[in-house]
Amino acid sequence: MIRESSPVLKLVINTFTLNGTLGNFLIGLLFVWPSYTLNLYTSKNTTLLSKPMTEIEGSLLGSLPCLGALFGTVLSGIIINGFGRKIGGIAIAMPYIASWLMIDLSSSAIVVLIARFLAGISCGATVVHAPIFISEVADESVRGLLASAIAFFYCFGVLVSYIFGWVLTFRYIVWMNILFCILYVALLLSIMESPVFLLKKRGPEAARESIAYYKGLSSNSKEVTDALARLKQEIMPAVELIAICDTDELEKEKLNDDNGVEQEKMPPYKILYLDGNGSSASLRQNHIRSSSTKLVATSLFGSVRSCLIQWVPVLWVLLR
Repeated sequence: MIRESSPVLKLVINTFTLNGTLGNFLIGLLFVWPSYTLNLYTSKNTTLLSKPMTEIEGSLLGSLPCLGALFGTVLSGIIINGFGRKIGGIAIAMPYIASWLMIDLSSSAIVVLIARFLAGISCGATVVHAPIFISEVADESVRGLLASAIAFFYCFGVLVSYIFGWVLTFRYIVWMNILFCILYVALLLSIMESPVFLLKKRGPEAARESIAYYKGLSSNSKEVTDALARLKQEIMPAVELIAICDTDELEKEKLNDDNGVEQEKMPPYKILYLDGNGSSASLRQNHIRSSSTKLVATSLFGSVRSCLIQWVPVLWVLLR
């Protein structure tokens, strides 16, 4: 059972154990690193590689993480929804650690470039993972503050990386990056899973414990119960069933069935042209208001509109 805690402790728990922000710190370290390493790799007297990097390899050293990030953003949704926010975050951190180990242990330029690409995959996945994790576990009173912490930690990582480049040697910089990656994984292991994921996969009781953990309250408190109720409403909203036919029409159909009177079928073209206050007008209105017709019409209109928006500018350019 979680004991009651002060608002200050809640803020500390949400800020420093909510390590999605630390992932953005690692991104800052990663992107600045080539600015003070490229000269070491391209120098003719380099001892870090078996041979100096070419001009193309030097440009790829800084750009490959962006290419890897494209794949990371796609994979992040699959990982987060499949394994959860906690285990998924740990999986996202693995390419970080692998990339720095490859850079530390290898003397091949190709291996270093592959490592940079792998690190970019983690960067793209982290950009998706951090806001989702924060929005699901942070208390409403500090959610905005923690959302802004994403940008703060990225900028802080950039600053720290520049300081490393000024005061540390190449090996120590790589080891410090490995240390921060391990710290990132350790913080992920120390926290609970997101209540949203637990509610979907394990049920309300597991989600209740997670909400209590992140709020620093007892799992039986009213605030936790209210938060769980709101979460259920957001994820599994109540659906109101509405009868398609009117009550009068249902009664008429029952009377016809009881009397054994078969209704005369009216051709569609007569329904289009008949008007007035008779039953034919009511029947026509029911046909027009049917949900299936509305759905098909809306879908067709949306498809035509999308095609026009995409192709009209292209045709205009080609015909000019």
